[in-house]
Amino acid sequence: MPRSHTVDEIYTLASSHRFYLDRLAASTCFTDAPLTNKQTLYRVVEEAIADGALQKGAYWSPTGGSVSNLLLFFPTDIAENQYQRRVLGEAMIEASIFNADTIALNMFGSQMMYRSLEIFNSYCEQAGATTLPVNSACADELAFRVACKFSANTIMGLPSRVIQFARFLAREKLHLELDKYIFAGEPLPLHKREFLADTLGIKQFCGLYGSAEAGVWSYQPDGLGGDSYLFPSELMHVEIFEPNGDGFGKVVTTNLVRTRHPVLRYDSGDIGRLVQSIYKGKSVTVLELSGRCENSFMVGGDYFVLDDFFELFQHLLDYQILLTYDDAAKMDRVRFCLVPTSVVPKSSEYEALVKAIRSIVQSNDASFITQVDFVESEALVRSPTSQKVRKIVDARPA
Repeated sequence: MPRSHTVDEIYTLASSHRFYLDRLAASTCFTDAPLTNKQTLYRVVEEAIADGALQKGAYWSPTGGSVSNLLLFFPTDIAENQYQRRVLGEAMIEASIFNADTIALNMFGSQMMYRSLEIFNSYCEQAGATTLPVNSACADELAFRVACKFSANTIMGLPSRVIQFARFLAREKLHLELDKYIFAGEPLPLHKREFLADTLGIKQFCGLYGSAEAGVWSYQPDGLGGDSYLFPSELMHVEIFEPNGDGFGKVVTTNLVRTRHPVLRYDSGDIGRLVQSIYKGKSVTVLELSGRCENSFMVGGDYFVLDDFFELFQHLLDYQILLTYDDAAKMDRVRFCLVPTSVVPKSSEYEALVKAIRSIVQSNDASFITQVDFVESEALVRSPTSQKVRKIVDARPA
């Protein structure tokens, strides 16, 4: 039967596992084990898939971003996955995120083996709640009709998708009053909460956080605020590597439930810190997130790393990816600022880059705006100290 383990037990299991065997050869204990990242796991998982060693009894979950032919599909033992969901689900029921009165319009996605729709259906059913799984691809008008027909009082989905839905209702002057929004996959800063409160009447905001590799393992009950999450200590061991003066550093996770395919010291790519706080009269450990590492960014529910664009940008003189929030459109904007080698670049060069960039980010401008511009070097934002060009500038409001 699945159970919680210590970090030393997970380390021992990983030491003889094909995903970690070579990398742990030089280590002797958990504390000197090297970090694992997406690129490392991608290689070893692909090798195991080719061998036919992983297919049976596995719950496959792909990462939420990047290039479609480089998705990391991570396998989890089915029984261990169900146990993790049960533990987290019980914590969320206690925190009143889901209950028997919940009637939730589920606008999460399920394409390309993504599990979001199914995951949130499962949490609803565990709490005895009603789920209306219309999917992220559902037309806004149809989603509205379903919500009205079944008296939905909750909506679930990526912030970018739910904001698209809210903007449609505002344009069409359709009224839908919802009490609660349960989000995941993207941050939900204050200005987006205020917009959804104004357009959908949302009063409670609750969130979930996790990854394909580690699973969903933390939650944000209403009132916790910001980008902060609670997590059951029996599910996850969290470390903060290379913290700055405020305690923010790399969020590194070790799953304490998954033993068939361990997740040991996984560098999530997120920046955060651990703080002690009081919740419902109890002392709790809170994970506060503050963004992504400098070589990656998140938009539209997907993670992207600079390597995704390497072949496109390697012949440019310079480039910068600028993330802002378009207040008029009520959605994020990703602006690719490119410095071409030609003083007067050909229009065909520009059009080819636009097409290639859009094929990577998969944006149709429904959930975020993609903008590609040729610029001069002086237009790029530089570090105030080193004066180096910052490859990713996230200027979205917190």
